[in-house]
Amino acid sequence: MGPMRAKRIPRISKFRVAAVTAALLTVPAVASAWSQQANFETHIHGHEFYRVSIETNQCELKMRVLFTAPDAGYKHEIPAKNFYRFHARLQLDEGRNVVTRIFSNSAPGTRGYNYVLDTTSDGCWAKQEHKIRGVDIEGCRGSGCTPEPFK
Repeated sequence: MGPMRAKRIPRISKFRVAAVTAALLTVPAVASAWSQQANFETHIHGHEFYRVSIETNQCELKMRVLFTAPDAGYKHEIPAKNFYRFHARLQLDEGRNVVTRIFSNSAPGTRGYNYVLDTTSDGCWAKQEHKIRGVDIEGCRGSGCTPEPFK
């Protein structure tokens, strides 16, 4: 058996450890992707809206609103009365709001509406996580109707 030799372990200076630690602590905490959902309950023309979810990827925010359309609301003899139009406003912290385009529904059952907002031109604010503060829904009945604006 030959002589035993010890390998020299390189020493890391305390200054280098402190510099690396400081660099890691000063990197801003930015969430590049996050998601959230909230249950709520509101009824518009017999339609029960009950959940909103959001998911982000970089500057893009995807929103989904779930609702149930009642059978009774789609049995009118005038076909135009079996048509509803809605829009939704999602209120987030820091005063951020996501207002959807007007969406339509013409049949009963469980439904979902998807909306995508690209926040690139507004400073890419969807990258940072936001909390849901509220959901507003406005709606109207009839193929030519326009939902009330949000106040």
